[in-house]
Amino acid sequence: MTQLTERPSRTLMLDGETVNVRVGESTRARTLRVILGPRRQLEAIVPHSVSDAELDRFLDEKRAVPRTRLRVRCEQLASANGWAVAERYVDAGISALLAQAAAGG
Repeated sequence: MTQLTERPSRTLMLDGETVNVRVGESTRARTLRVILGPRRQLEAIVPHSVSDAELDRFLDEKRAVPRTRLRVRCEQLASANGWAVAERYVDAGISALLAQAAAGG
């Protein structure tokens, strides 16, 4: 397993919510990537050679990625539980997950 060196976290505005992005630096990583999973906090993995300015630009360019992944996550959760999903409920779920992420959960 690759060891990550923790860098200072970044904040990202998504749908009016401030979300913390955990940042891990990897000696094995070759590209920047954003990770968000069912049991993972929003995280950016960066190669050791990437500057803070490059990371900030990357996060700004990829701002839509976390929202898309949150939408998929809400839809999967609804599907797994047999819930009917209406757009407004998915948006409410995204807002709830953003609030959870903002609170560090």
